[in-house]
Amino acid sequence: MRGGIGVVTKGDEYVTNALESDASPRVQKCLDRAEYCERAASILTSPNAVATFLRAARSWREMAEQYRLMATVRQIDHLCRGTGYGDRDETGD
Repeated sequence: MRGGIGVVTKGDEYVTNALESDASPRVQKCLDRAEYCERAASILTSPNAVATFLRAARSWREMAEQYRLMATVRQIDHLCRGTGYGDRDETGD
């Protein structure tokens, strides 16, 4: 797993970086499809087919990253509720 944005704390609670968590079924499905595309690319001989499958694998990994990021935002939002942080306007007041 790769590193990410760190640790968010609230009282005794802490949430380690959600980007390191592959618990989401959506994330896992994307990663499984990326691996399939990479395996297919490794056995193909046509340069065009290899490039197509590698692009598809990259897209699946990017989608997994987006799901992870959305999970991180949801966790941060959950931790910030009730702190007044989310109630600030754009000027920080």
